Amino acid sequence: MPPNKRRCSARLLPSSDAVASSSDILIAIFSLLPFKSLCQFKAVSKHWRSLISDLKLPPTSLTPSVLFLGLRTIPYDDLPVFEFVSLTGHNPNKPSRDQNPRNFIPEPSGIRIASSCNGLFCCFNLSRRNYYMYNPTTKQFKKLPSPGCGGVSQPVHGVVNLAFDPSKSRHYKIVCVRYLDADLEPRTRKPKWGFEWYRAEVYSSESDEWVLSGEPFEASLNTYFNRGVFWKGSIHWVNGHSRNSLYFDIDKEVVREMYLPQVTDGNKRSEVSYFGESLGHLHLIEIYDQKCAKFDVYEMEMDYSEWFVKYRVDLDLIPVVVEEMNLGYNFVPLLVVQGDIDEESFLVLLINGKLIRYDFEGKTFKKLCDFGPVKPYKGYNVDGFLLYGGWLSAFPFIESFSWL
Repeated sequence: MPPNKRRCSARLLPSSDAVASSSDILIAIFSLLPFKSLCQFKAVSKHWRSLISDLKLPPTSLTPSVLFLGLRTIPYDDLPVFEFVSLTGHNPNKPSRDQNPRNFIPEPSGIRIASSCNGLFCCFNLSRRNYYMYNPTTKQFKKLPSPGCGGVSQPVHGVVNLAFDPSKSRHYKIVCVRYLDADLEPRTRKPKWGFEWYRAEVYSSESDEWVLSGEPFEASLNTYFNRGVFWKGSIHWVNGHSRNSLYFDIDKEVVREMYLPQVTDGNKRSEVSYFGESLGHLHLIEIYDQKCAKFDVYEMEMDYSEWFVKYRVDLDLIPVVVEEMNLGYNFVPLLVVQGDIDEESFLVLLINGKLIRYDFEGKTFKKLCDFGPVKPYKGYNVDGFLLYGGWLSAFPFIESFSWL
């Protein structure tokens, strides 16, 4: 090659200093690196730390691989135990002991999980009323400022719902439901019987502060505020005993009604046994008799127009379920996982201490875990060792490299 051509090529090569100072080049490089390398590079300079922190790092998979279960201690106390169960039947990505929020977040009186969303967890301390954000993948935790802006009464303790969509932003929001203080914000009428006035307060990781959001709203005392589900930019709350449920549009700051399907058998009224989101789908299970092994899994249309039957389940086809139910135990649905294709979708349920995966399409099952026979305690039986009972104690784990 002629000498002048070699000199020309050399002049086109950027120096290491130019690369190190070019944000566009660094972002392109950082986006290709493994998470462990990014953690090391954050210590190079403030510029690198800022760029890496601003990276949009989506979850490695939107399908949960592990289920966090909050378990009761017997005798019951404020130090719940968290059990991690692989949803695939093996544990290559099973969280280690130091990923347990109880062991990692420095709260001597105990930590509980309030909400999980796309790899991030919102936890709280029962006695001190401290709130934390936690990422089990990175082992990062962050103490949040306490809700309570504007002097509007006290929050419904532990009722915080996480909203996080890493495909749109690296920032997350948390919705706290508060009782309305009638002296500070008087209403023209008292709430209906069995209802109460509430107020939403929203924390933004971008501003690191809580703000009151929207207008006061009336809701049934049977509303499951303690396990809101984030879907399509809104937090959804179901009513355990009525068709009237609610959802809160975070950006528009508006509370709207959402109706549930009516599942009945003669005079028997159904109750919500599961409510959750998976892969952009909102699912619901209502069961009028947990000794009846046949039920439907409903899915909401994207425009909220109606619920339709997505899957039909017949647990009579699962020998281990039939055997346990003959012993007098009920089953408890814990999680619905929507796969990329229907053949990969499955249900996780608990019966007499056994965690079972049921594949919707193949009608096959796999025992994931056996906690041993459940000993009744203070009137509890099949899910008596779950901290809150049923799906309220089950939190799907998605490996995520999102920064707090």
